[in-house]
Amino acid sequence: MYFVRYSDIINVKKLKKYSFVLFVLGFVSSLSAQIGGEATYQFMTLPSSSRVSALANTSIAVWDHDLNLSLSNPSLLDSSMSQNLALSYADYIADINYGTAAYSYHIDNIGTFAVAINYMHYGDFIKAEANGLITGDFSASDYAFNMIYAKALMPNLQIGVNIKFLYSDYYQYYSSGIAFDAGLTYHNDQKKNSLALVVSNLGHQIKPYREGNYESLPFDVQLAFAQRLNHAPFRFLVSLHHLHNWKLAYESPLDDNASLVAGEEKAKKSTFDQVADESIRHLNLGVELIPVKNFYLRAGYNFQRMKEMVIADKFGMVGFSFGSEIRLYKFRVSYSRAVYHVAGATNTFSISSNLGEFF
Repeated sequence: MYFVRYSDIINVKKLKKYSFVLFVLGFVSSLSAQIGGEATYQFMTLPSSSRVSALANTSIAVWDHDLNLSLSNPSLLDSSMSQNLALSYADYIADINYGTAAYSYHIDNIGTFAVAINYMHYGDFIKAEANGLITGDFSASDYAFNMIYAKALMPNLQIGVNIKFLYSDYYQYYSSGIAFDAGLTYHNDQKKNSLALVVSNLGHQIKPYREGNYESLPFDVQLAFAQRLNHAPFRFLVSLHHLHNWKLAYESPLDDNASLVAGEEKAKKSTFDQVADESIRHLNLGVELIPVKNFYLRAGYNFQRMKEMVIADKFGMVGFSFGSEIRLYKFRVSYSRAVYHVAGATNTFSISSNLGEFF
């Protein structure tokens, strides 16, 4: 049971532990690395909607009253989203698919609440004995039940928390856990910019897949900035992820073995190249174009995905993502396509609406 190296690509299998609470922000830098292949419940790192996917996970600072974004940053949930319903579906790698459903409600003088469910279905598998005798089939899935709360601390400053109850079903292997996200967002409507800090997936595996074998959760600390131009229909976004862990690069021992077999000495990177390579892995970029009212075009670039999933001499569009959205009547309908590997990409569809507008 293994993970593909990049945390977005999940190959049904084992998963890992850790613990989180907003108060721990003071010492997040002391936490160990949590990247793809080193933590369980990796499905929580996947984009929650087509907008998040199209913008390459840079959307945690987008202050645009979009319920879908609150699953990435709970402090983006605000009173204008009361009675909003949001649905998303992603056609992932092979026959794997995942989706999200969320609903929000505002209570005066208390704050805004939302509930959501994320699921990931890994497809159907053939069950067989060691001698090859087929005895049936089974499926595997992951689930996360979200309870989100957000409140304005000041007119331009919002805080939010998301409590996630996790459940994993891999035929004879079951696991449950709890995780927390916390976000802080500052938005300046006059200057049309916003800044966000998010700590995500701090938690603990309550029941491990195997007795006594507790695993880590995919902990992350992100910082993002969004700026919409005053006299042009663009919004630019930049985000940094895994700020608690500088080293994201992975050097495979297979590369060393290949060099030895070829009788060559492995080329060593200069200090500058090493620093530049590590720095860029933390960076994601995104842009939104609003050519006309109620229509969006989006694109993003994920450097870590490109670094880890690209094939030498065949870069293709790995790391790129793009999408669009149109607002019709009382609905927001959007689509995105993200290229994870030259062998394939994933398509995501989302729709949302304010149910209160129908009554």
